[in-house]
Amino acid sequence: MAYKERYYDDETNLISTVVDQLVAGKVIGWFQGRGEWGPRALGNRSIIADPRTNTIKDTINEKIKFREPFRPFAPSVLAEAADQYFDLADLNQSMASNFMLMVVPGAGCQTTGDSRSLPSRYFKNPDSG
Repeated sequence: MAYKERYYDDETNLISTVVDQLVAGKVIGWFQGRGEWGPRALGNRSIIADPRTNTIKDTINEKIKFREPFRPFAPSVLAEAADQYFDLADLNQSMASNFMLMVVPGAGCQTTGDSRSLPSRYFKNPDSG
């Protein structure tokens, strides 16, 4: 697997490049600002991939994380769009990440059809300048 390190001073150029790479089926390693520690990335270090393809889960598990295929993912989604992908009918939006949710099929869900999502609201990362 080829690794290319890139730095961008222009946020518009960065976003355009990331979108193009995701559409092409690539996986993005995102690093910015301070480091983070723990099982759930909060935006300073993240693996970004298109969850609409079932094969991307296998790619991340086998080639990037080197882990067992049954291990769950915690897909991040804008809180405003979470109900498009997760069954939130009987759930308080602020509690969404505390529970396993039924989800739209794709790489973000486990074989049982559930997921522990990370709904978030848009904000500008203070570390990004």
